[in-house]
Amino acid sequence: MARRQPQKKFQYDTLWKNNTVLGFIVGLVAGLLIAIIVAMIITRSPMPFNSKLSKQDKNLSSSASTPFSDPNQPMYGNRDAAKNAYKNATADAASDPSSAESEKPTVYLQAGAYREKADAENMRAKLALIGIEAQVTEVKAQNGSLYRVRLGPYTQSKLAATQNKLRENGIEFTTSRPG
Repeated sequence: MARRQPQKKFQYDTLWKNNTVLGFIVGLVAGLLIAIIVAMIITRSPMPFNSKLSKQDKNLSSSASTPFSDPNQPMYGNRDAAKNAYKNATADAASDPSSAESEKPTVYLQAGAYREKADAENMRAKLALIGIEAQVTEVKAQNGSLYRVRLGPYTQSKLAATQNKLRENGIEFTTSRPG
């Protein structure tokens, strides 16, 4: 009997044998291409939290539509507004004949207004840690209740020291008249 010769099969193993490095490189290139495509898509889409308006323009545009919606607007990244409010308060106090007595309490400071009472209490506690006494008062607004963190009333002699202490600790504030 004649011996049968086995048929030679095409072996796929020889194609992929010792090509681990080639597979790794192909995977890296594919991953890089996908990352580039995703980056191009993301950079062409508008940024979700970035707008063309500056913070000051936003404050001006939103204050025109709802004038009492946010009492902290002057404090958002704009220390000049707080300084102007202080200058206006001191100029009004100097020009007002009823404030001739300099030791009469004339000015309050406001360290924030919050929708949640817990947030207002947190600010009050932060002020207490630096040695400043504050009160939390509830004010009814168009959008609901606001909880103001107010300091004072202060006389002109104590006002500057308190303001300096707040600035040293990075706490923004506004100046207001009693009322």
